[in-house]
Formats: sequence, C-alpha cells, structure tokens
Amino acid sequence: MIELRLKIFGSQSKTDAWHRINFHVIFSDDLSVETIRSQFISGLSSNYNLLPENQSFWNGVLTKDSLENFGKLIIQNASAEIKQSPLEVGFNSLNFTEEGVLTLLKKNHFFKEKYLTAIGKTEWEKLRWDASIGEKLNIINSVDFVFTASESVDAFSKSQRALESQLKNFVLLDCSDAHTFSTSKEKDRLGNCNLWVKAEPIFEGLKQLKYESQYRKQISISEPKKPFRIIESITFDFPKNTKLKNDQTNTEQSFCLSELKNEIFFSPYFTCIIGGRGAGKSTIINIIAEKLGEKTDFFSHNKIIIDDNTDVLKNYANTCIQIKGTNEIEFISQGRVEKLADSNHLTDLIFNERIRAIGNEYEEKEKLLLLKFQIINDSIKIISELESLNNILSSKRNSLDNDKKIIASIENESYKELSKKIEAVSNEVEQLNNGKNQYNQFLNNLIYLMAESEIKVAVDEYSLRLNSIIYEIEKIEEISKIESGYSYRAKSFPATDKKTSDKLLELASLKKQIIDYFTSIGSTPDSIADVGRATSNIFIIANEIVDLENKILNKKNQLLIFQNQIADLKDLASQCQTIITTRLQKINRDLDIENENVEKIKFEYYFNFKSFQSELHKQFYEYFKTYHKPSVSWDNVYWCLNLIEQNEEFLNLTYDQFIDLINTKSFDRNTLYSKVFLEIFEKKSNFEIYQLLVKKQIYNISGNVEIIGSYGNSPLTSCSFGQRCTAVVVTLLMTGMKPLLIDEPEAHLDNRLIAEYLVDLIKQKKNERQIIFATHNANFVVNGDAELIHILEVPKGKIYTEITSTTIENLNYRKSLLKLEGGEDAFKKRDKKLLSSISLG
Repeated sequence: MIELRLKIFGSQSKTDAWHRINFHVIFSDDLSVETIRSQFISGLSSNYNLLPENQSFWNGVLTKDSLENFGKLIIQNASAEIKQSPLEVGFNSLNFTEEGVLTLLKKNHFFKEKYLTAIGKTEWEKLRWDASIGEKLNIINSVDFVFTASESVDAFSKSQRALESQLKNFVLLDCSDAHTFSTSKEKDRLGNCNLWVKAEPIFEGLKQLKYESQYRKQISISEPKKPFRIIESITFDFPKNTKLKNDQTNTEQSFCLSELKNEIFFSPYFTCIIGGRGAGKSTIINIIAEKLGEKTDFFSHNKIIIDDNTDVLKNYANTCIQIKGTNEIEFISQGRVEKLADSNHLTDLIFNERIRAIGNEYEEKEKLLLLKFQIINDSIKIISELESLNNILSSKRNSLDNDKKIIASIENESYKELSKKIEAVSNEVEQLNNGKNQYNQFLNNLIYLMAESEIKVAVDEYSLRLNSIIYEIEKIEEISKIESGYSYRAKSFPATDKKTSDKLLELASLKKQIIDYFTSIGSTPDSIADVGRATSNIFIIANEIVDLENKILNKKNQLLIFQNQIADLKDLASQCQTIITTRLQKINRDLDIENENVEKIKFEYYFNFKSFQSELHKQFYEYFKTYHKPSVSWDNVYWCLNLIEQNEEFLNLTYDQFIDLINTKSFDRNTLYSKVFLEIFEKKSNFEIYQLLVKKQIYNISGNVEIIGSYGNSPLTSCSFGQRCTAVVVTLLMTGMKPLLIDEPEAHLDNRLIAEYLVDLIKQKKNERQIIFATHNANFVVNGDAELIHILEVPKGKIYTEITSTTIENLNYRKSLLKLEGGEDAFKKRDKKLLSSISLG
C-alpha cells in the first residue's frame, strides 16, 4: 500500500489547523515491488511554480535526486529560514491531485483490476462543508474504502452511523495506525484493530469487501462467533471395488466417489457443492444425511455396494464414512421440498422442528403435561377401582347382616361364649399371619428397591449417601448380593410359627364345640352347617369390611392428592400455548417480507377441535366398550355425547347438573344407542371418568395443535405448487438453527426469486446457521457469497470424481463458476468488474 498527500486541505473549524488529505492505494499481491515502482511511483508527477512567471518551475518524477532538487528550489525561494535538509523539505512538500493519481492508475494496463483506493475518515471529516462541498463529495465517492482507527468497537459504530447518516460511501474499515508502538496506550498504535474479514487473505479477498462488506466484515474485539452446530468435514474411504447398483434396471457402475480419500471440509457459514451430472454432488449431500440419521429416498433404488452385493451404507457406514462435527442437521432432499409443499407437512415441521426444537422450554412444559396426563389416567383407574371396591363392600355388608341375623336368633349363653372365644382367636391368627406376610413383602420390595437405586459411580453427596445406606442394608442377614442384583431368604421364627399352629388348633376345637352343641339339641345338618359358616365368617367378614373401608378411604385420599396435582393443568396448558404463539410471532417477524417476488408468509396457531373430538371419542370407546350391544352404532353414541359441549364449563359440572342437562336434550330415548348412552351415565363414576377424559384432551396442546400457514392472503393449502415451494424454502432458510442441507434447492424455484431475494436471505442467515447446498445455480454460489465452493468433476476419459475446493475470490477457478447455470449473469450482478479480466470464450 502506498500513501500519498493530496493537494486538498481540510479543517474542522476556523480555529482548527489545516491538514492535507491522505490518499491510499492498495495494490494486488500479484504485482511485484519493481512493477509498482517503475509503473506507478515513477509515473507520479506534480507541477510547482515557486516564483512568478515560471522563473522557478519544478516538474519531476519521484526519485531521490528529484525530491532533493525540489527541496533546494523551495529553500532558495522561501522567504523564511528553513533548517531541514533539501530531501526532507522536498518530501514533505510534495502533494498530488486525486485526478492525476487516478488517471495514472486507470490508463496503465499493469494496474487493471489490481488496485483499490481509500482515504482516512478523520481527514475527510476535516474537509468543511462550507469550504468546498464538491471536493468533499467527490473524494469520498471516488474511492473504494474509508479507513478509520477507532478507539473501541463503540467508537467505530458511531463513525459508521455518522457516514451512513450523510449517505456517503460507508465501506468503513477499522485499521491500526502506525503512530506509536503496540505497547502504547494511544489509540493510533500498531495492532489496535477490531476488523475481522471473512475472505482468503489475498487481494481478491479484500476486494470482496466492496461488494459484500455487510456480510464479509465484522467489528469486534474477539473473533466473531461461528454457528454453534456445524459439520466440520467428511472423509470417504470406499473400497476400490465399490459399485452403484440401480435396483430398478438391475445395472451396476463404478462408484464415482471411490477415489476421494482426502478430508473434505465445510465452511461454518455457506458451502456450495457444484458439478456436472453424475459427478456426485447430490450423492455427497445425501450420504451426509444418511450417515447422520436423516433417511432419504436417494438410495432407495440406488445402492452403494461392494462385490458381494453388501449395502455399504447399512453395513460399513462407520468404516467408509467419517463425519466430524454435529450430528444434528436439517436435510431437505429434492423430494422433501415437494412433500413439504404438499398438504400440512410444512406446518407440521414448524411445530415439531421450530417450536418443540427451540431450546427446551416447550419440551419441559410438555413433559410436565404428560406427567399430569398420567395422573389423570391413574385417577381414572382409581375411580374404576373405587366402583369395584364399593360393590364388594356392599356385598360384604349384606352378607354380614345376614350372618348377624342367624347368630342373633340363637339365645343360648354357651353358644355366645363360644362365639366370643372364636372371634378372639380368629383375630390373633389374622394378626400373626399379617405380620409374617408383611415381613416377606417388605424383604421382597427392599431388594427390588436396592437394585433400582444403586448408583455405580457416585459423584456427589446424595449418591454417596444413598450407596452407604444400601451398604448398611446389605449387612442384614436376610439380604444377599448376587450377580443380577439382590436376593433374600426369610428367617423362620419357630415360637411364633408354633403359636400360630396352636391357635389354629384352638380355633378348630372351638368350632367343633359349636357343632357338637347344635347336634346335642337336635339341629339338622344343614342348620348346623349354616350356623357354623355364619359363626366362622362373621368375624372374618367384619375384618374384611374394615379393610375395604380403609382401602376406599386411602383411594379417596389418593384421588384428592391427584386432584391437587393436576390443579394447575389449565395454567400449564396456557403456558404451552403462549410459547407456541410467542415463537410463531418470532417466526412471522423473520418472515415479514417486503419483496415483489415473494408474498407475505405467516403462520397462526389454532386448537384443533376435530382432532380433540376424534381422540376423545376413541378413548371413550376404550373405557366403555363393555357396554356395547350388537348392532349399536357408536357414532350415534358420540352424537349423544356431543349434545353437551365439551369445554372448560363442562369440567365444572356436577353429576346432577350433567343429568339435568341430558334431560333437557331432545333425542329418542328408545333407540339402542340412546339406551347405551343412558346406561353408561347411570353410574356417577362413569361421568367422573368421562369428565377426566375431556380434561385430558382439552389440555393436550401438542396432540391438538393446528398451525395454519398463509402465503399472501391465501391459505398455503390453496396456493399453487410453485408458491408453496417458495414458502417452504423461505421458511426453512429463515427459521431453525441446525445446519441446513438442501439438495438442489433451485429445482422448484424461479431464478428471479433466487437472484433477487433468496441470496440475500442466505447472506443474512449463514452467520447464524451453517448452510450447505448441492446446486448448479450460480446465483446461490456467487451472489449468495459462498465462503467455500467444492467443484466436482469427472475428467474426460475417467470414471472417478475429482474435487477442487475454491472461493469466489480465487481467480484460478473463476471460469468453473462461470460455467454454472446463469454464471455470467450472476457475476455481472455482483459487479461487472469481476468479469473484465476474464475471457468468456
């Protein structure tokens, strides 16, 4: 780079000293120092009249001798004393005109497309608007860049805004200034630069800042962050004998990628894989997808095989394909664009991969909802169990009443005394048996719990304490550690077992005494048996009733606990809906498009009542299908159900209110389906179950979500196929964070849409998410500003693909890019200068 002083003075105010404007020329690294010296520096000249009427005139080229001569002339003709050497005076006094410098550069073929120009922002600002507006406008709009040495990122941003507000050339570059060493604290020190340029470190890379400065440069203290999830590279190691087999035609051919052995890298931002038909660009991108778990249709008929007909992707993928980087991608095959454009596939993707997949907020709420739905299922189970227990309890009470009546009819005191003894002994036997059963059940539960709870690697205080507790339990003599977990051997307690045996013998003796008594008074065998059964059972049934009552009470208490646990169900569902609508608002803001090639794309959330009712009816049938009668139509039963609207008000109805509502409805109660419907709801418990089923479905947000997309003023489902494809590709680009891989995105898109809109979307989004295209469309490659381009080709006379990796700024492979579909037009759109030095023949 060469810095020159121009014959223009700048001053910010009347009190500010006047300063020369510095003009910078940046030369291509293709030019040698000797060429710059001989063709540029030697060609610079400037005219100076040092006395009136050309009595002392200087017009020299830039050599040491000419500058020294210029200094001598100045010293000779100056009225003031000058203490500097002639060379210093000549050098410090030499200035040029901007027009002269630019003319020299433009007319010399050596410099064609080989230079860039710049001025300093601070010096330009010193040009006062009230002094020479024309000069101020001309000089900044004649250069490629404006340099500044900012104190900080904020200072640079302020300078950028100042230039933008004046609608001037604002390709502003932050550069360090060489006024002090890097160890200094002064602003203008070596190395004080916050400019990051995304380009090859060559002159052509710097030139790209002219065309894509918004996307190619960033001002920050530290290196700009790359997208979080990226595919770094892929490496192939296919055997030489690998074939590509077409199942439809039963033909085989050598696999074109078999000789690609070097690691193929991908830009964190935007990579394009280009090449002719059969070169393998789609194959590579589909292999990546298959390897990372995204199933495609690409290999459904074309199998990569080795000699024994083994499918390489199924059997040797880990051996033949190595991918570094993330395993999370979003892959859009050619066929998937069509599928997403069809019906509701795109809106399903919006929910499943944009709302559920963004962070873990929705997922966390959804898991809580599912837990509460399980509580509802458990509640329904308890209600069913309570119905069964109440039926058993009613039966037991009836049986007890009957036995009591039999016994009450016997007035003999001896019998009553024997009955009391039987009751006492029966209670003792039951208590002894209960103790033994609880002991065995506890040991059984304990070894199961220990096996489930043991932590193999304890890393915190909780897990350490848990393992220490388990260790202490292992010391119990009943517990044994075995290979598969734990086992137990219950101890025997002879004294207790003998006591139980003795009590059973005593009980049998007492029952025999009762039988002997009734025999002695002449009772019939049937009467004796009936009284014996009543005497034996009355105490057992009484205990069973108490046990049943306790079970019913416990289940009712559990039901109350469950009711409390799902009390916030509505609020939780509302939070899920809020997340959906908030996320859709963000998506809609991203898709708020102002472009004549694209209509506005929008997505809105609705509760899908049809889905809600369908699932409700299905679950209703599963719970109440036992009420089915031959030839009954369950659709008609559902019609009866729908007479009362299933909404949040329904959830607050009591059973009596529900029955009253049914009674107000007009329907033929003599039909078979009506009888089934009415029979079901004769039981209050069935109403409670149905109410819980309604509650579960009303708040099942994920199960009943409906997202409706629109394009312009029409629903997506009513739009043309081309419009839906546009909506698909735009939505995929503008939303989502995973690396986006698309195989030939141009297949269903208008080239004007690509050139005038989609390329700008790509440039906007590629800093946030990695994008990889297999494409033959030049606009994606060139005007999408791909950071890395892989050119695939099968050389003439060969069968295997060769790969060349390049960039837009690399002139050695520019012709390959021009061969792409619309290549010349794409480069012209970027800037006509890029074509001027390249033969298009």
